[in-house]
Amino acid sequence: MARSKRLTIEQRVSKLELPITARRIAPRAITTTKLARNAVTSSKISANVIPALIASPSFNRSIVSALPEVLATPAFDRVVRTVLPQVIAHPVFDNAVRSVLPTLVSTPAFVQAIQAANIRGAAVASDISGVQVEAGVQGTQDAQGAQGAQGTQGTQGAQGVQGVQGVQGAVGAQGAAGAEGQQGVQGLSGPPGIVDIRFAGSNTPIPLVNNQVTVELTLTPIVLGANQVVKLDAFTNVDFTIVQSYSVNSFLSRNPADVITTNNEAIMQQANQTDFSQATVTTNLTWVDNPGPGTYTYSFTVTGLATSQVQLAGGAMNSRCLTATVINTNGTL
Repeated sequence: MARSKRLTIEQRVSKLELPITARRIAPRAITTTKLARNAVTSSKISANVIPALIASPSFNRSIVSALPEVLATPAFDRVVRTVLPQVIAHPVFDNAVRSVLPTLVSTPAFVQAIQAANIRGAAVASDISGVQVEAGVQGTQDAQGAQGAQGTQGTQGAQGVQGVQGVQGAVGAQGAAGAEGQQGVQGLSGPPGIVDIRFAGSNTPIPLVNNQVTVELTLTPIVLGANQVVKLDAFTNVDFTIVQSYSVNSFLSRNPADVITTNNEAIMQQANQTDFSQATVTTNLTWVDNPGPGTYTYSFTVTGLATSQVQLAGGAMNSRCLTATVINTNGTL
């Protein structure tokens, strides 16, 4: 039998240094097909595996020892700060708390858990369900830890569904209209007497110009009511000098166009008669006007005329006045 050729050390090393190619790796490669055959799926896990795993004392010890370190990691803190506010603000979380929490709080197991935890001041008030939980044993107070930094504000939760509009109440019946009251009896008029007094006048002389002078006195408007009248009193005093003939015409008016009463004082001489050196004329007017209710403006107008044979007549209109007295007659006129 022929003996195999013995390889040298150099040949053995070169054989070990063969290059790694795809053809050499392919039979040993891990593919998705191989992973799929060995993958752990829900169908391969027994229904009793997870409860048995959680009930295992070793699992409990692992959680107890590992959980504080996990909670203390910055990564867990970041997850809580970013995710937890969004979870709490979500309407589904709110609905779950409102529906689950009352039942959870009212269970005897919850009460036993509170008592077993020795929560300090464990007088737990009734929560959403309105069930009063018994006060637990007061535990010893743990040392208060330092306050953590305030978390970032969570994003606003989605708007809740609008509630159903309530039923509109019926409109109340309109009350019956009250009976119309009868007109009251007209009150009695006030007692007879003076209601108002108006005056206009002056003592300043107004001289004649070209043998004549005219003056008008006007009162402010007067409002008359029922059973009221106006008593008008007017006078003027006119002096003439070097005058042969003269006349003084005066009249009372209600509003500019309505003349109530007039008066005329005059002396007319023949042309060959001597002029009077001086003459004085005083004219008076009195009138009670009853025009009925309304607003009226009363005036007193006086015109003096004179002639002379030798020169222009002189003189002036001196004192003059107009007085209106409003009187309540009580229907006696």
